[in-house]
Amino acid sequence: MPTIFHRYNQVLKLYPFRTNMITTGIFFGAGDIIAQSFFPHKTIHTEITERGDTREVEIISEYAYPRTLRAMIYGSLVFAPISVLWHGKTLPKIKNPFISLFRRNKMHENPKLRKRLHFYDTVFRLGLDQLIFPGLVWIPLYNTVMVTLALHENPLDVVRQKLQNNWWNVLRASWTVWPGFQLFNLYFIPVHLRIVCSNIWATGWNAFLSFVHNTKGHGKGSGHKLEELVDIEDDQQEITMRPLATNMISTGFLLGTGDFIAQTLFPQEPDQPFDYLRNLRAIIYGSIIFAPIGDKWYKFLNNKIKSPFKNVGKKREKSIATLLRVSVDQLGFAPFIGIPLYYSSMTILEGKTPIIESIMEKFETSWWITLKGNWLVWPIFQWFNFYLIPVQFRLFAVNIISIGWNTYLSYVMHNK
Repeated sequence: MPTIFHRYNQVLKLYPFRTNMITTGIFFGAGDIIAQSFFPHKTIHTEITERGDTREVEIISEYAYPRTLRAMIYGSLVFAPISVLWHGKTLPKIKNPFISLFRRNKMHENPKLRKRLHFYDTVFRLGLDQLIFPGLVWIPLYNTVMVTLALHENPLDVVRQKLQNNWWNVLRASWTVWPGFQLFNLYFIPVHLRIVCSNIWATGWNAFLSFVHNTKGHGKGSGHKLEELVDIEDDQQEITMRPLATNMISTGFLLGTGDFIAQTLFPQEPDQPFDYLRNLRAIIYGSIIFAPIGDKWYKFLNNKIKSPFKNVGKKREKSIATLLRVSVDQLGFAPFIGIPLYYSSMTILEGKTPIIESIMEKFETSWWITLKGNWLVWPIFQWFNFYLIPVQFRLFAVNIISIGWNTYLSYVMHNK
């Protein structure tokens, strides 16, 4: 296997554009095959029986080879050239403009600060990439090209309809799947291998794109599991958590990203190497332990904590309900469940012995300082989030704040 990888690496260095076109087309085709195999079209037809009665029959469509061919054409001839130009040629040359040339030169000369400079540039590139390309380039381009290749009679109308139906759902899904991976990709992976790594990661993503593009009826109750994973509650509800499966993935990424930032910017020792096991423990805690509990907690807040005062006006009733939810969250969950759960779980995952003594020691040194930090960050933000931010944007807002908070948690956990 190392020999095969070495040969592929050499080929990619010699023929990066040609190789990326081939591999990208293959991965887009693989994504479409997965989408058609696991999530085929299901249509309901009404037929008349011999007795004259009507019944509904579900018909599952057969595998469509032209659809896979269209995905491969888009991947190799459209997506690959633009991706090579953007991710391979343009993005690596972009530097963080908030760092002056004088400071950049000083940081570059210092080996200890060089990694931090690289991290600052990586974060800026990631933000630029995620805020511009998914919503303004990739999603419209994918729909336009795939509709054109399908030879629809009115392609512009079909593209407009598809973008109206699925643009925001796909963009939300993109922000769930890609930022954590792209941070790792831009920071650790050499430039000539980044598109290949993205293509491997994108196999599932391409399946999702193919599914959403070729399936009617998006959202909850559609019966399509992939769609419901990225859908949020409707505007009549105030639940701010995603369905559990997507929440587990995104929370694991956020905890892992926070630990990655903590290790990079605030190492325990100047030349300390990156601790991959520590990062894995953060991901495990976020996805497997905290996400299910947090999912239930937010639903409990929304369903059970309401304003006891009626007939006081919608705005005042909403303000009182928001105040009660924030109070219960910050005075009950944070000090007695959230913070103890984090330190207990992380201590156990580290394998420290004796367990009880290690957990108590961590509580004595970190519980109060973490709680004070929590009260400085979350009450004001959660009030703003619950009261002013529209439902469809709340999760994105929470995710942005969570990256910094998870960095702080990891720092406190691993530094005395």
